[in-house]
Amino acid sequence: MSLNESKNEMDGQVVSARAFLIDEPENHALWDSAAFAKERKASHCISLLYTDDMKAEVRKYNRREVIIRGVFKKDFMKPDQIWLGMCNFTGLVVAEIQPA
Repeated sequence: MSLNESKNEMDGQVVSARAFLIDEPENHALWDSAAFAKERKASHCISLLYTDDMKAEVRKYNRREVIIRGVFKKDFMKPDQIWLGMCNFTGLVVAEIQPA
C-alpha cells in the first residue's frame, strides 16, 4: 500500500483508503487486493485496528472491498506486546467504513 511507502510522513494522519478487508481470527488486515491477501505480502497490507464500538460494523465487511477512514499508525506495536493476526507493524485505527 502506498501508505506503507510513506509511513513516516503519514503517521498520525487521518487517511482514507480503498482496500480489501479481512477480519478473521489471526488475520486482521487491509490489503491492496484479494490477490495480495492470498499471497500475504506484508508490503501490501496494513493491520486493522478498531474499538469494540466499531467491531460489528467492521466485521460485516469481511472479505469485501471497502472505503475506510481512520488514523494511520506507522508502528502500533510496543516492545513488550504480541499481536496475533496482524500483517504488518503499520496499522489503521478505523473511524468509518463503507462498501466500495
